[in-house]
Amino acid sequence: MELLSQIYSDLECEDEYMKNILNDDFNISINIHLLNKMIIFMNKGVYIKPTKITDSSGSVIILIFNEFVIKLFKRESVLNNVINIITNNSSPYIVYLKTFINKNISTNVKNIEEKPFYAICTNKLTPIIKNTQEKAILMVDLNNDLSILKLLFEILDALYYMHNDGYCHNDCTLDNIGIVDNNFTLFDFNISSISINTKSDILSFIRSIKFNISQNIKDEDLNENVSILFEYLDKINKCISYTTDLIYYITLYYNIHYKKNKGEYLSELEFFNMIRKHTIHFIK
Repeated sequence: MELLSQIYSDLECEDEYMKNILNDDFNISINIHLLNKMIIFMNKGVYIKPTKITDSSGSVIILIFNEFVIKLFKRESVLNNVINIITNNSSPYIVYLKTFINKNISTNVKNIEEKPFYAICTNKLTPIIKNTQEKAILMVDLNNDLSILKLLFEILDALYYMHNDGYCHNDCTLDNIGIVDNNFTLFDFNISSISINTKSDILSFIRSIKFNISQNIKDEDLNENVSILFEYLDKINKCISYTTDLIYYITLYYNIHYKKNKGEYLSELEFFNMIRKHTIHFIK
């Protein structure tokens, strides 16, 4: 319990609600030694305190460290779902799973009362959205159509493999996209499920891009090429059911908009290899 108190003392959220769900729903007081071992293992044998802790609707606890993130889950089914999605996805634009714990700890020999502990550790991403009480603030410059095309192509790559495995993300928004080494990277698969409704992921993703840009950039300051791209996305809305559809159309957009009359049209693969080298700029 001393270690638990030590962790509590550093948490950004120290209210009774958080402490109660940590104890009652996530069994931290019982399994603190497992969390401790996970932290030490991930930090090369040295215990460190989290820089921040938060929760996602009370169903997932997130401990953020300088170099990695630990997520605690209530249910084994959610943990296994997340592990399956991350480990089976061949895209480099998806969060990387470092390790996980899936155990039931017997705390009462007579009654065989099981106290489960479900946790994963992933690499740390730099969020592209910062949520405040007023609005969500864009942390990267998306007032550029090439930046948006890079964002689209890289996250579509992650979704392509998810959808091929029969999963939908169900919350593919900018809130669940970060940056690792100049790559847009998809994370947070807590509510992902087996589904064939792939179009909902794609449309949700596009809506989130347009909404967050509209919240952060005034109409008069919006880059003309971004406006043209948004108009184009609106026109092809009904033609999109799969990630491959949108990949085709945004490649076509680039060829028409940038290669018109030059006779140098790029294939989808050539365009992908070009656009992924585009540099992401952070907003200071």
